[in-house]
Amino acid sequence: MSSRKKRKVEHLVIPKRNARITPEKTAQIWIERQEDQEEFKIIYVNAVKGYGVFATKEFKKGDFLLEYVGETIDEEEAVARENKYAMRQKNAKYPRCYTFYHKHNGRHFCIDATNTTGRAGSLVNDGILMKHFNCKIRKIIINGKVHLALFATRQITRGSEILYDYGEDDLWWRKSCGNDVNLETSGKGFDALLFMH
Repeated sequence: MSSRKKRKVEHLVIPKRNARITPEKTAQIWIERQEDQEEFKIIYVNAVKGYGVFATKEFKKGDFLLEYVGETIDEEEAVARENKYAMRQKNAKYPRCYTFYHKHNGRHFCIDATNTTGRAGSLVNDGILMKHFNCKIRKIIINGKVHLALFATRQITRGSEILYDYGEDDLWWRKSCGNDVNLETSGKGFDALLFMH
């Protein structure tokens, strides 16, 4: 008889809507499936913001929303890529680059989502002002790998744009637009726009 213990294999199943599950467990399920939840729509907002991500159902404070998906690279490679992206877009009025820097175990990393397609997390916009933020990014470790997950910081109503604080004041849109009305998406007409798509 072998003295080895049998490892228990956990099968992840998406629970029924009324089943109780923690936001962290929900995040793990969706991250391991490598899919976004269906309750979001990506919609083109305007030339400044580009695309935005909107909720098609209500979320409660603390709920898992989306994963910020991309390629994990070191800080040196990230800086080199950002310079390359800037050169490619030097004539663009509103340049785009989707990188998120974070620190793990004393080292600096970046998740580069610039060339990632089909996932909504990297298209979540900066809220500009604190009153606009409705989620924040948290690190989730699954099987030793760092994942960046967005969680609601307050109740999010159906039709709301998902927004978080990018954490930097010197971003071009913050400097040039400030509290520009063109960045606001929480007004009349957006709920209708959301459900026309």
